[in-house]
Amino acid sequence: MAGVLQLVLGATSASAAISVGMPAQQPSLLGGVLQLLAPRPAAAPATAPAGSSSAHGLSLDILGGCVSCTSASAAPGHGGASATGLRLLGHDLAAGSADGHGSQGAALLSLPLNPLLDLALAGWSASADSGAGASSGDARSALTDLGVLGSLANVSLLTSSSHAAVSGASGAGGASSDGAVITLLGGALDLHLLHSGTDANGAAQTYLASVNGTTVGALSSSDPIPVSIPGVLDLALLQADAATGNGGTASAAIGTVSGVLGTPGTAAGVLGSTASGSGPAASGGGAPTTIPVTPGGSPSVLGVMSNPRLVPQTGSYIGAAGLGLVIVGTALAAASTARRRRRPAAA
Repeated sequence: MAGVLQLVLGATSASAAISVGMPAQQPSLLGGVLQLLAPRPAAAPATAPAGSSSAHGLSLDILGGCVSCTSASAAPGHGGASATGLRLLGHDLAAGSADGHGSQGAALLSLPLNPLLDLALAGWSASADSGAGASSGDARSALTDLGVLGSLANVSLLTSSSHAAVSGASGAGGASSDGAVITLLGGALDLHLLHSGTDANGAAQTYLASVNGTTVGALSSSDPIPVSIPGVLDLALLQADAATGNGGTASAAIGTVSGVLGTPGTAAGVLGSTASGSGPAASGGGAPTTIPVTPGGSPSVLGVMSNPRLVPQTGSYIGAAGLGLVIVGTALAAASTARRRRRPAAA
């Protein structure tokens, strides 16, 4: 038995010595084929382009209210938008949306179309377009839109607008809100008060005023100014946050109210806007080059929709009834005055 063990161990040692001394063998053909057939880790799927945005004139989360709130979204093959002129206690009094294709707009109260005076209260508009190569969504709302003699004088209060679009491999959005927009003499004077604007390329800005494109008190990509009343509320003023990369995200607000009477969470927001995008960052103001930019609008409205008509074309006819009463009353007063003048002459 001992001899057998010595023979086996000797053969093993010799085999190991021969193996060590021999050069390494090249991979065989069969080994190469097996390597080619071996499963490989799946590549990460490409992110589909998309864009979204939202804006509000006044958001009262604590009371379920909203004034001039808009949102828009876009993805390959689908675009959508929604707008709320006025919401109280969770009930929409003037609101609507567009999904896929089409547009609509209305107002809580508006005057009929006429060349002298345009007036709409809690007006809104929404439109959407969906296509294989490009999709978009646009929304606008304002607490008050007033126009005098066409373009002689236009005033809009608590306005918000949102835009989102995809084109090819790019997706982006843009949003803005203003406390007041005043245009006189066909644009000779263009005044914006309390503005916030964002786009999905990572740009965010707030400012106190703008006169013909020259801003006053502008802040870009800055932390908010905190104001706190202990036990009562916390304020965050003039916020502008932005982040670039893969389309980018941005948010801006004139003011945010939180911690009301010690209650956690946001209670209200004033003139805020947010935007985000995915896919390769779009060039040219936060949107693909096929997306229109507001002509003659706010200097920092980035990639928002073209201005719709100042006053929505549909709305309540209560204003018409009131105007008719004024005309009838004026006519009756004139007739009464004429009768009084004729009586002495007849005597």
